[in-house]
Amino acid sequence: MTLGLQNAGLRVVCGVDIDPVAAKTYRTNLKTPVLEGDIGALKPGRLKSLLPKGSRLILAVCAPCQPFSKVRKSGRRRKDRDLLAAVGRLVEELKPAGVIVENVPQIGNGRKGSVLQAFCQALKDAGYSFAYRTVDAKDFGVPQRRRRLVLLGIKGIDEVIELPSPNGYERKTVRDAIAGLPPVGAGEVAPRRPMHRAARLSTKNLKRLKATPHNGGDSRTWPKGLKLPCHVRSGGFYDVYGRMRWDAPAPTLTTRCNSLSNGRFGHPVQNRALTLLEAAILQTFPRSYHFEGNQNDIARQIGNAVPPKLAEALARSLLKHL
Repeated sequence: MTLGLQNAGLRVVCGVDIDPVAAKTYRTNLKTPVLEGDIGALKPGRLKSLLPKGSRLILAVCAPCQPFSKVRKSGRRRKDRDLLAAVGRLVEELKPAGVIVENVPQIGNGRKGSVLQAFCQALKDAGYSFAYRTVDAKDFGVPQRRRRLVLLGIKGIDEVIELPSPNGYERKTVRDAIAGLPPVGAGEVAPRRPMHRAARLSTKNLKRLKATPHNGGDSRTWPKGLKLPCHVRSGGFYDVYGRMRWDAPAPTLTTRCNSLSNGRFGHPVQNRALTLLEAAILQTFPRSYHFEGNQNDIARQIGNAVPPKLAEALARSLLKHL
């Protein structure tokens, strides 16, 4: 999110994150302070002390999407469902000129009133106008299908807010993004490109991928001996172990985007899963962006990120109203 805001010309004075590895990556690349900890416990005064006098504040919010994601199976209530409510309290205290929110569309779901509805009511009570809708990152120059609910809010009642339009953005594909990278094998890393590393594959998973047709193939073509029992029983889950298509956007990247068994994350033609570098590029990070942590840490950061090009589009739309 911060990288996209900076690319739109905004000065970001502070980030807030509870993940120390993500905070280290943030400092390394963006040269911006990070307050590490639970935003629910953050005192507004800590943020106020960082704001330049006379500046107009924009609060950009990327609360965790996992509590609302349709891929979650646990019915347990997670504490991070309440983080958007904590942001509502910050809005009331800090009175920013603008607000940007990005999350999964399911944040608007709920039998007894959704988290989104409660946040919108908090904005109304604080004197804000706002608009929201579900967009797809592929419409904003991101080579990936990634449906997200986005909200823009500005201080003032009865303001008309224009959300970002896909007009003027060129559609990008997997080929556009990663075709020029050198080939690597499963378990290998490219010389002088430590992020261009592919995860190891077991002998059987390598056989499965070799039996998967290039450019969009999936497990439906596998011989019976390679099929997973859960696939046989359900007759579905074809995306798992599947290959991406060269001339289409990538599927939504998750926090396990370098794992063949966690989605359609197979390379279109090479017998391996996506490398960390390929995943970062498909999220529209610069190739020089440095991620801290081990491979799992890096994949988590990439999958959790707002694509910078989408964040930039949101910021440019908000700036038209300020």
